[in-house]
Amino acid sequence: MLKFRALTRNWLIKRIQANNLLYVLSLIIFILFLIQATHEKFKPWQRRGPQHVMHSKVDSYAKTSAKFSKQDSIFEERRRRLQEVCNGNENVFIGNNTEANIKGRMHIDSKHKIIYCAIEKTGSTFWKRTMQILIGIRNASNPFVIRGMEAHFNFNTLRKVSFDIVHVLLQKYTKFLFVREPYARLLSGYVDKLFSPNSFYWKYTGTYIVRYFRSLPSNHSIKCGHDVTFPEFIDYFIDSEEHNRFRNGHFTPSYDHCRPCQIQYDIIGKLESFKNDTIYILEKLGVDSLIHFSDFARESEIDALTDAADNVYAMRLAVTKCMTFTEALRRVWKKMQIRGLLSREIPFPYSDDSRAYIPYSTFSKTLLDAHARSGPRDKRIENRKLALIEAYRQIDYRQLLRLKRILEPDCKIFGYDPEPSIIFQQTRQPESFYFMFDY
Repeated sequence: MLKFRALTRNWLIKRIQANNLLYVLSLIIFILFLIQATHEKFKPWQRRGPQHVMHSKVDSYAKTSAKFSKQDSIFEERRRRLQEVCNGNENVFIGNNTEANIKGRMHIDSKHKIIYCAIEKTGSTFWKRTMQILIGIRNASNPFVIRGMEAHFNFNTLRKVSFDIVHVLLQKYTKFLFVREPYARLLSGYVDKLFSPNSFYWKYTGTYIVRYFRSLPSNHSIKCGHDVTFPEFIDYFIDSEEHNRFRNGHFTPSYDHCRPCQIQYDIIGKLESFKNDTIYILEKLGVDSLIHFSDFARESEIDALTDAADNVYAMRLAVTKCMTFTEALRRVWKKMQIRGLLSREIPFPYSDDSRAYIPYSTFSKTLLDAHARSGPRDKRIENRKLALIEAYRQIDYRQLLRLKRILEPDCKIFGYDPEPSIIFQQTRQPESFYFMFDY
């Protein structure tokens, strides 16, 4: 009997051991399967072999159609350049932004697994509105129906997300950003925040520039900061970047916003091809069925005109403490000409001595009517080039060289000329049309 029990016990032990071994082997196989599946699903774009074939989560969203074959190569070239420039320079192209600031620029859409890094003056208002639609905050399908002033509220970012979770999300989600030619972006920041009526930036940045970068400023200018010239702005920008003080996100280099040498972005869009890049990116992200436009180019221009009118009237009480409202509207008119939305041949329609209040509806309609009479877009866009020449022609060559050193990382990383001839090789003094102040 005892012998039978011993045999039974040994048999049971062997069965348990065998079952445990099978269980362990099954568990190992299951874990390996999960690791492989996760790796295949979430691995970012990589290069392999001499053909540099791209693989990305983007490919799981939408099949690449024939019409995008050329753009595929364009976007691949942008990533290739970024990787080549950043290789070995990860600790060089870092910038001075804090981790919290960078995480605050990362707009996240968990449903579609998208992360968008917002950089001012590169179409960020449009993409913030688009992200609002994608995460369900806005009941709309066309970003242009959302007022520009409403784009800067109600969105999700990674600002308060812990570093370990951010690291996981950056590995799993599709990441994209938009950039812009650095010299044009810098001028755009000046025009938008200091040249045109903007009481907040006048008070915060304008007064600082007048106080520290102007000889013998008037008390009115010190108080208002409403008449900062472009050379004064460049002096301020160079000082702020060289000494890391009183910096502003609308002016600081793009690489400092999103750390492209430390974060492997899947898609890099450019403002110079904003319409085509936007349509391409929406399809690649698999959300093109959720975002619709009637006429992208026209809607974009009307949106810019409406936004300009909205902003100046929203700040009317503060702005009129520093200049007449007629002069403020004149600045808006000039801004629209600089942006290529109004022909420079169409003069500002209100007299300088006009003290009568001009209603919002009147001025808005005047802007839209002038836009309709401004001719084809290709001709109007020439305004941007002329404004760029006029602005940078005012800058001393030594300052241009200092400016070049600051903007050079963006130029190298994103494929722009660090010394554009239109700025560095001007042979004649252009007429003053856009940037004139009466102190």
